[in-house]
Amino acid sequence: MPTYNFYNKINKLKWSQEMTNTEREEFLLNNLNVEQVYWETFPALADPTRLGIRKPDSSFRDILKNAKKKYNGIQTRTTINDW
Repeated sequence: MPTYNFYNKINKLKWSQEMTNTEREEFLLNNLNVEQVYWETFPALADPTRLGIRKPDSSFRDILKNAKKKYNGIQTRTTINDW
């Protein structure tokens, strides 16, 4: 069952609650002072290394450099990124 985050506009209370989608819709219709919010629960959508935000550690970069040297020019130019 999914967990939804809510915010009460009157008393400024934030909480999380497990409920079905139908229960959530009914809850929001019956409690007009409460709104659904999205905070601190976003899943990781991508790997920061693949996005280029963070580099792999130096030992793995050494392996990539060796692979690039070994396979460069065999059939086509290699696309190994060794940072």
